[in-house]
Amino acid sequence: MRGAKITAIGTYTPPGRLTNQDLEKIVETTDEWILGRTGICNRFIAAPGVATSDLATAAAKQLLERYQVDPLTIDAISLHGLPGAKQHRRPQGVGL
Repeated sequence: MRGAKITAIGTYTPPGRLTNQDLEKIVETTDEWILGRTGICNRFIAAPGVATSDLATAAAKQLLERYQVDPLTIDAISLHGLPGAKQHRRPQGVGL
């Protein structure tokens, strides 16, 4: 796809949240230990039964609304997720 360019980006963050303090209740760790080694203080987590494609659909809808994009003008979509998001054992980066 010669001459391809990214003209818009859509994102979606699921409402579920897991903090380091939540993890302290589940495993033997502390907020200080996690934060000091990873820089992470919380994670956003999709609800059970919510698939990567559901999150991608929400991101795509946000993009279409924000940028006033006609879906028929889109030639390609690149979907990238973070480790931990699983759906049908497929890779997290997928060209659609």
